[in-house]
Amino acid sequence: MGDNVPPYLEPVMASCWLPAVRVRSLQRLERAIQRSVPIRDMFIDDDGLLCWRGYQGNVVQNQASLIVRLVLARIGEEGGEMNNVSFGVIARRGNERLLLAESQGVHPHQLTIGDDLLPEWPAVVLPPILPPPWLPSVA
Repeated sequence: MGDNVPPYLEPVMASCWLPAVRVRSLQRLERAIQRSVPIRDMFIDDDGLLCWRGYQGNVVQNQASLIVRLVLARIGEEGGEMNNVSFGVIARRGNERLLLAESQGVHPHQLTIGDDLLPEWPAVVLPPILPPPWLPSVA
């Protein structure tokens, strides 16, 4: 394909690498849960992948992360629609969500990584607030 990515292939590339990054991040989340890593120690790295303090991937995992970074750099250089995809933005928003999850008392096993590569968790459904019994009922 040479040095240039044809514009018509950009959506195809996105459809290939976005799911791959999500799967890799879900695998890391599973490992973090197995190692009892608290949410406060988790973060989204600048490659869009979930990490935690003290994380050290193996050589294959580090190579995969490097490949993701290189592909994203190439797509970013080409511009177009894919230029709007910024893993810096994903990292910032993902880290904001992790802080929110921690503040809401979410447990790591409740987390998942969404299609948008951001951490998510089920919404807490609170029971309806009923008026105190000493107030007259409104009919």
